[in-house]
Amino acid sequence: MAKMGIGSKISVILVLIIFVNCSIIAQEDEKQWEDPINLQNNPSEALLTQTGWKTLQENPSLMKESNVADAAFQHSATEAAKIVNKNIDLLSSGNFRTKFKEAIINNQGQDGKPTILNDNPAAKKEFFKKEYDIGMVDEKLEILKFDGRILTTGGTGSSSLAPPDEFSKAVIQKEGSIEFEKNSFSGTTLSREGETIKVSKGFVTLRTDNKITIEAEDVLDFTVTKENKEITYSGTFTFKKTDEENIVNGKFFRFFGKYREYKVQIDGKISDPKNTKPGEYFLVGHVTLKYNEGKNGVIEVKGNVLYTEEIGRRTASICNNYVGSSCIVNPNAYNNLKNSISSVRFLNIQGGDKISFKTPQYISSVEFNNVLDGEVTFTSQNGGKQTLVKVGPNSKTDVQGDLNNMNIGRLDVIYETDAEPNVKYVKHWHSNENLPDSVKNYFADARANPKANSLVECKIGVDCMKNIVGTFGKKVPPTSTKPDTILFVAGNDAEMARSMEQNCRSKSGCWIVDGRGSFFEIDEGSSIKYIGIGGHHVQQEYEESEFVYNTDDQKNPQDELYISSPEDASPAMSIPKAPEGQIEVVAFSACNTNNREKTTFSPDKGYLITYPNPLINAIEKKYGPLVSLIGYYNKAPVNDVSYKNGIPTTLPEFDRGREIADAYRTPNSKIGSWAISFVGNDNKRYWTNNGERCFGENQRYIDCTKVTKVVTGAGIS
Repeated sequence: MAKMGIGSKISVILVLIIFVNCSIIAQEDEKQWEDPINLQNNPSEALLTQTGWKTLQENPSLMKESNVADAAFQHSATEAAKIVNKNIDLLSSGNFRTKFKEAIINNQGQDGKPTILNDNPAAKKEFFKKEYDIGMVDEKLEILKFDGRILTTGGTGSSSLAPPDEFSKAVIQKEGSIEFEKNSFSGTTLSREGETIKVSKGFVTLRTDNKITIEAEDVLDFTVTKENKEITYSGTFTFKKTDEENIVNGKFFRFFGKYREYKVQIDGKISDPKNTKPGEYFLVGHVTLKYNEGKNGVIEVKGNVLYTEEIGRRTASICNNYVGSSCIVNPNAYNNLKNSISSVRFLNIQGGDKISFKTPQYISSVEFNNVLDGEVTFTSQNGGKQTLVKVGPNSKTDVQGDLNNMNIGRLDVIYETDAEPNVKYVKHWHSNENLPDSVKNYFADARANPKANSLVECKIGVDCMKNIVGTFGKKVPPTSTKPDTILFVAGNDAEMARSMEQNCRSKSGCWIVDGRGSFFEIDEGSSIKYIGIGGHHVQQEYEESEFVYNTDDQKNPQDELYISSPEDASPAMSIPKAPEGQIEVVAFSACNTNNREKTTFSPDKGYLITYPNPLINAIEKKYGPLVSLIGYYNKAPVNDVSYKNGIPTTLPEFDRGREIADAYRTPNSKIGSWAISFVGNDNKRYWTNNGERCFGENQRYIDCTKVTKVVTGAGIS
């Protein structure tokens, strides 16, 4: 090896010295940046090195220093956000949140999403909570947009708050919907102007009774809960909720219940007082209601009118709670896609209110009751034909067109006069529209009478039976003025009435009318003791009331003829009243009209339950104790019962009554049994079924005590 010279050695020594000095300087430099104080003094340069970031990660409290936070977000907002995500207490500082917000806004992804938020779920949840007092159920939920002015959530319920600082205490749900003041908003944009919340599109559910005002634009589903029923709106409107009422004003659809295809389109203002039922509300000002876009009917109101589409005969009871208000009762309005509705009633029309009701639908009963100083115009459209009935102040009635072209079952204008304020009058008309051919043919001669195309005016309980039957029905014999029997052809054929005509001629006479010709009350001074309701009819139970359908089959429109007549129900749709004790016999020819008990499956209990037949109870309640009640124990024969010798009116006559029933019974038939219940001479109530004859304890036929239980006390129940 060659020896070094002195100069070379010196050079090597100098190089070593320089190298050592440089290493020492480098080590000193690292020590400076490991020193937190130095990071605080010069964070911009410190964060140019990995060591500076490592120091910050190990000492995140340094981020509380404004200059450190500025430098961190400036050098790498992504790295700074990671530190925040692990140390969310940093977001307790308002100044720090401002810097964090700026970093979010200035560092959007290419898809416009706030990546800093979505990549740091813990920081995201804490930021919204501390900055806006907005909670998140699931911090992993993606945020689609946040620019400080608009917050848009992801998920199936994606919604926007614009701006979010107007919705403190809101909660972002797991699926992205917004809960605000316990109301749910999904798929919508919310903004706020004072106390008014503006909602665009989407779905809204109001879950509480808190006061709230909402302006809804193109909202798909706006649901309000009332009495555990859902009322839903859709469209563009203002919804105002107060302690006393809900007010909706605009152009919208409204429907309630589960059948959401049935809805009414409303243009105008409605008020829903808290005491009303879900299907009841006021039409305020100039309001238009359309069903099936107007194809199934249009109602136009000018005034302040209570409107109800609640189902049930006694729905009109709500009218009594608002004395001084006009009232429309349209119980089957929500079935506007069907081909018929059961009834429409206009009650207590007053205060100058004007109502127009126009429909092509078949309506079983149209009633104007107590039109005072208001006005109702009802227009029936039947194909290309149209008939208008206008009822004005004091029930003055004007008909424009042919009544026989009306697509309705019956029309009644019920009113009082100043001279007799407690006496009811009626203007009545009814059609043969949709009646079975057997019934139409039976009353063909009556319908040919020119009087049958005009309103019959009469005093209820005085001469309505005479005038209505005389115009629309039959008197057998024609000269009969004091008949003892009234027959209602209220089913699919007229065989009961047809078979009785000879007997009616040979005895006291019969007055016969179809089910639509019920005349409210038996005329005073009449001799009516026997009532027959013929035809097959379906018995329904609702609100403790019984009715039969006047129908050909279940596909045709149905006319309701009730037995009971409670105060709030239409008097036009019930068999007539009579003084207690006047009616001795009521006879049916339909199924289940004389069985003491009925059995049905109870969905609530999950098994069959047995209960008293409400039809029988309703008859006794209406007429008092009867001599006899005649009908079928269960299923009736296919053809209507024949009463060639008249309705059995005495106990021995029931022997012949049994033979009538047997005439329709064949060995292969599945029909039930003829039945009769009656009060015996010993004032005990007896019952016979299965076609057995029962004439009392001391008579020559089967002893009643052997076939049924004897119950003391008069009357049928």
